[in-house]
Amino acid sequence: MPARRLCGRRARRAIGGLLSGLLALLCGDAVSAGLSESEVPFEISADSIAYYEARQLYVAEGDVRVAQGGRRLEADWAAFSLLSRLGAASGRVRLEDGGQLVRAEFMVFDVDRLQGSLFEGDIDTGEGGFLIQARELVKTGDVEYEAREGMITACRCPPETLLTPWRVRSKRAQVELGGYGQARNSTVDVMGVPALWLPWMIYPVKTDRETGLLLPDFAYGGRNGFQVGVPFFWAARPELNVTVTPRYVETRGFKPDLDLEYVLGQHSGGRFYGSYVSDESYGDPLLPPHVEDRWGISFQHDQALPRGWRARADVKLVSDNLYLGDFDDYGRYRADLFLRSTAFAFRHFGEPGRVGVVGSMLYADDIQYGAEEDRDRSLLHRWPDLSLRVLPGRQAWLDRLGLVSAADASYAYFHSLDDPRGVFPGAAVGAGGFFLDTGLDPAPRANEGDGLFQAGEPMLDSGHRLVLHPRLARPLRLVGLLDLYPELGYSQTLYRSRRQGFAERGIFSARADLRGRLRGRLDWLGLSGTGHLLEPFASWALVRPRAQADNPVFVPPSPIPQRRLRQLALDNRLLDPSDRVRAAQVLAVGFDNRLRGARSGAGPTRVLAEFRLSFEHDFETAGGQQFVLDGRGFPRDWLQSDFNLVWNTRAGEIDEGLFGATLYLPSWRFFSNATLGTRYRFLRHVPAILEETLPGSVDQLDATAGLRLFGVLQLNYGVSYSLADRQRISNGGTVIYASRCRCWAIGVDIREESGREVYYGIRYSLTGLGRSRGSPFAVGNELAPLLER
Repeated sequence: MPARRLCGRRARRAIGGLLSGLLALLCGDAVSAGLSESEVPFEISADSIAYYEARQLYVAEGDVRVAQGGRRLEADWAAFSLLSRLGAASGRVRLEDGGQLVRAEFMVFDVDRLQGSLFEGDIDTGEGGFLIQARELVKTGDVEYEAREGMITACRCPPETLLTPWRVRSKRAQVELGGYGQARNSTVDVMGVPALWLPWMIYPVKTDRETGLLLPDFAYGGRNGFQVGVPFFWAARPELNVTVTPRYVETRGFKPDLDLEYVLGQHSGGRFYGSYVSDESYGDPLLPPHVEDRWGISFQHDQALPRGWRARADVKLVSDNLYLGDFDDYGRYRADLFLRSTAFAFRHFGEPGRVGVVGSMLYADDIQYGAEEDRDRSLLHRWPDLSLRVLPGRQAWLDRLGLVSAADASYAYFHSLDDPRGVFPGAAVGAGGFFLDTGLDPAPRANEGDGLFQAGEPMLDSGHRLVLHPRLARPLRLVGLLDLYPELGYSQTLYRSRRQGFAERGIFSARADLRGRLRGRLDWLGLSGTGHLLEPFASWALVRPRAQADNPVFVPPSPIPQRRLRQLALDNRLLDPSDRVRAAQVLAVGFDNRLRGARSGAGPTRVLAEFRLSFEHDFETAGGQQFVLDGRGFPRDWLQSDFNLVWNTRAGEIDEGLFGATLYLPSWRFFSNATLGTRYRFLRHVPAILEETLPGSVDQLDATAGLRLFGVLQLNYGVSYSLADRQRISNGGTVIYASRCRCWAIGVDIREESGREVYYGIRYSLTGLGRSRGSPFAVGNELAPLLER
């Protein structure tokens, strides 16, 4: 029968009727709702489009493409009969709609009933979703299909892959695009081998979050024996995720976890985590008698407020101090002295944010000792703590004199939950009357009754403290080469305490910074063409406190020497927040260096290294002379390092030092992502507050290594070793195997710490099943402190 050719060699037309049935079948409600041709335009292109008038048949051949809005249909051949209301398409049929993809070799359909069949077809729900393949896909509605002799998987392996890593086969399944799929009499195949039979299963066929069970997690070892948890994820609202994990711990009992993630508007959100256990090891002599009910809570929130204000909170609370050692929820805080919680609001004013205002609430949970010696209720907390900082800048009324002003102000109310004398009955009041002489560690009562204050002993007083610290400076430029920054300041502290009433203290401070700047290029030691910025400097600082001997002590002096930090930045000395500030007069001289150049001989210039070498003399302290070297280097793309060294010139010895380096090795054959890291830490004198947990000195070496083999096997290892004690502090590693198409992974984490049993954790993932689509090779939370040093 002669055909009337509608278009030329490459036809392209906007038509409403031609092939509209085909798109109605696959694309949903737009056509079936009875929209007119003008309301639902289709753009069709093909090598040729013919119309057989007697049969009322349209036929499109050769690279057929049909588009409507965001929908797109492609095929080698398509036909549509106005008389029979039947349509067909064949040859690489492909439909894309809303991120989902339907493919088939051949399809036929009935337009009026919106039903039809696709042969050798598949449905792809998008990246991270499922791929459904079937010998026959029968369309039973707008977005409903029945899959016959099909399979489902999340693996999208390359064609050369011989076996799909995992798939679920079923004789018959119902699929709703954007909804769920259900299958009966299914078999789970692993590497082509049947591994599990499922009488019934349900799975999401969409890219959105979906309520349901996640993959269980397992662990063994440590203090808890065998552990298993089965997370349940609830997509409660678009802005709220809820994960509930019923967990069984062999030595503790039932321990449910709750994890909430939420967003509020476009700029606010947070996370809440909580866990509880009625500890079945209650009565164990190692545990205090009153911690049968044990729990941990953490809460992080970030809130945008009107007029440029912002509020944040970071809260961490546990039922007892041993919780951190018994459970892994807060294992990363085990080495801390305090578990700190903060909530604060802040805003910057002026240009460019010169004035900053912060209001906060600070709470510290003492986690150093057992329940009988717990100091939580005797610690001083700051409720509230308000601060104002004005960065150096010019004021109109001072500009005529060339003066620059800066200021700091703070107010805090220091308060303990209980009177320390009630917490530690019988403890003597120490010298000065501002602390209880309990000693550093109440368990052995070390240093108890010596009359001297050791950091960590309870403060007796509570009350208000207001600090005002204005400063004036006169920047000068000398002979066009040197910059001089002299500054005078006075800090006035006002107290109103419960025991002493009103008191005050004043601190006079002065400083002078002289600095030059020289630029050049280095042409030696392989640094040809490297830019060098050299800044010689001399800094002098004077601190003179007045009338502080009998004042309240809310913030005692730091128990950890900070000479290196104070030598590197004078502000660390001049803005000391302690209520007992030591008089000081120091002079520091040295050089700041920065090297810039191309790391590989070509390309853009970058920072290759920056370091400071300085010498400081403290006129107030005998033996107060030291050299400090501090810096970091990035000489090559594959190497980075950081280092510091403190040399005590009077004693003729190194007081502290650190050197760390990470090497990123190039890929070679079946090796990739190879890294080697090392870090050496030396501290000659450990602060007294840490002597119970650390030896008299720190001489520690850490090493890490990582390697990926054949692109699928990841090996990580980390170890910490004490050279002083000649023993291993901790070590651990990870072995992970992931399929080449990254659709599944399995691995094991192992960690050993001194004084603790070995911990084993099993990790595995299947793409499309679980809570994360990140890299399967990511380091787990348990090993991050060890492997990411």
